[in-house]
Amino acid sequence: IILIVSSQLVSASQMIIEEIFLKKRGFHPLQVVGMEGMFGVTLMAGAVLPAMYHIKPDGSKPYEDSLDALFQVISSRKLLAMTLLYLCSIAFYNYFGLAVTKSLTAVHRTLIDALRTILVWIVELILYYAKERRFGEEGNWWDLVQLDGFAFLLIGTAMYNGLMEFPCLKPTKTPSEQVRDSLIDGSEEKSVQKGLLGSPDTKSITSYPRYDGLD
Repeated sequence: IILIVSSQLVSASQMIIEEIFLKKRGFHPLQVVGMEGMFGVTLMAGAVLPAMYHIKPDGSKPYEDSLDALFQVISSRKLLAMTLLYLCSIAFYNYFGLAVTKSLTAVHRTLIDALRTILVWIVELILYYAKERRFGEEGNWWDLVQLDGFAFLLIGTAMYNGLMEFPCLKPTKTPSEQVRDSLIDGSEEKSVQKGLLGSPDTKSITSYPRYDGLD
């Protein structure tokens, strides 16, 4: 549980920092993707992978043999192609995610990102029933629970964006909020009436040249 909570805190901190770089600092999404990639490669190649290589739980094999993995990728064309496709998909995923953050907010990105799991689930069902049964996932009654979870996720997303409203779930406004809303409504009504009736604008009056006589 501690590891799960810690990972969520790190992910949330990353979203906040990315939004700061994109909106307050004015960075381009592609530039932020490149910065994150360089930081990740440096950290993994300089610290994490060497540490995992020298950690040997059973005393003979390393916990993560990066050299053997690299040799397997180079020796197999299929594995190399899948690795390159994976790198491209991750690059586009991060870029589009940062583009959503820059255009909207990090909250919208997390809500949209949560919906991608249903696409993975649908692809697994298609692979299982359309292709070989070694791949994918078999449908069962527990899928109804997953559908209910996705339905609640969609409803929550629609409520957050104001597409769906439930009167019974609306929070009760405090007296100060009611006064504020009434003042805002009154000012909007006055501005609308002023626009309909019209107001004199000295800048809109056309000035004609003075005529002193015949030439």
